[in-house]
Amino acid sequence: MKLLKSFKIRDKIISDKSPSYIIAEVGVNHGGSVSKCARLIKEAHKSGADAVKLQIANPFHSYSENHPSFGEFKNKFLSNESLEKLIKYSNKLGLAMFATPGDLYSLDRVAKLKMPAIKISSGLLTNLPLIKEASKKKVPLIISTGMSYLKEIKDAINICKKHQNKIAILKCTSIYPAPIQTLNLSSIGELKKIFKIPIGYSDHAMGINAATFSIGLGATILEKHFTLDKSLKGADHKISIEPKEFKKMVENIRDLEVMSGSKSLKPTKDEMKNRKFAYRKLVSLLNIDSGEKISLNNVGFKRIISKQKGILPKFFFKIEKKRARRNIRRNEILSLKDFK
Repeated sequence: MKLLKSFKIRDKIISDKSPSYIIAEVGVNHGGSVSKCARLIKEAHKSGADAVKLQIANPFHSYSENHPSFGEFKNKFLSNESLEKLIKYSNKLGLAMFATPGDLYSLDRVAKLKMPAIKISSGLLTNLPLIKEASKKKVPLIISTGMSYLKEIKDAINICKKHQNKIAILKCTSIYPAPIQTLNLSSIGELKKIFKIPIGYSDHAMGINAATFSIGLGATILEKHFTLDKSLKGADHKISIEPKEFKKMVENIRDLEVMSGSKSLKPTKDEMKNRKFAYRKLVSLLNIDSGEKISLNNVGFKRIISKQKGILPKFFFKIEKKRARRNIRRNEILSLKDFK
C-alpha cells in the first residue's frame, strides 16, 4: 500500500503544507480522575492544542508487577463509560482525543471507543504483533521512534503499510528529561527524506525551546507532555509543561509558521511598493556639459522622490566613459537617452 503524504485526524489535515498538529500528551497525568482529565482537556484547548492523547494500558497485560510502570498504571484506570464522556467533551471543544494502547487488550478498547487515531509509543516500536493489529483498525497511526535503529523503524512501517497508508513518524529521544545534546533534531529532515510521509517530534526536553525549534526543522506534528502541576507525583509530571507554558509554546509555533511563509524568492506586494522609495537612481552630482565623459566623478546614486522612472545603478556600466548628449544640471535623474 502506498503511504500518503497527507491525511486527516478528524477535521485537521496532517501534511507539510498544513499548520503544525499539536498534541497535548496527558498520558496518565489525570491520575485516574475523570474530573481532572476533563480539566486537562479544557486547559489543553485553551492553550491551543489540536489534540489530547492519553496512555491506556492494562498493567497486568503490559508490565510485570516488579516493573515501575506497573505501579504508574495500576491505579489510573478510566472506564469505557468515562472515556466516552471525555471523548464527547473533547469533540465539543474541537479537540481530537486518542490514545497509546499499551497492549492488545487496550488496543481493542481504543478501537471500540472509535478514537480517530492510534499512537504507538517508542516502547512499543518493536512490538510488531501489536502494531500489525493496530494497523488493521483503519485509523491513522502515529509512531514514535525513541531508542530505535533505522531498520526497526522500517520494520514497523513495512508491517503497517500492508493494512494502513495513513502513517506519521515522530522523532523522539527516550530520556526523561532528555538533555539538549541528545535530541538530534536534524534527523527530522533525514526521516522526511527516507520515508516521505508526515514527520513530527515527540519532546522530552525541559522547557519549550526544542519543541518550537523542531517545527522550524520540518516537524509537522508535535507531541508535548501536559500537566496542571509539574510538582505532582508521577513519572511524567516533571517533564510536562503547564497550561501557561504550553500556550506560549503554541503561540511561538504559530508565529514561526507565519514567519516561515513560502519558498518564493521575489518581493512581497508591500516590498514592491517600497522599491521606488528604497532603491537608488542614477543622478548627476555636478553640472555636466554636453560631450563631457561620464564617470563616478560626475554621476552618483541617490534615493530621490520623483515620478520619473530613472536608471538603476546597475546600468552605470553601460554609460561609463560615454559622453553626454546635452547639458545636464546637478541632481537630475538620468536616462539612457542622455548619453551617446
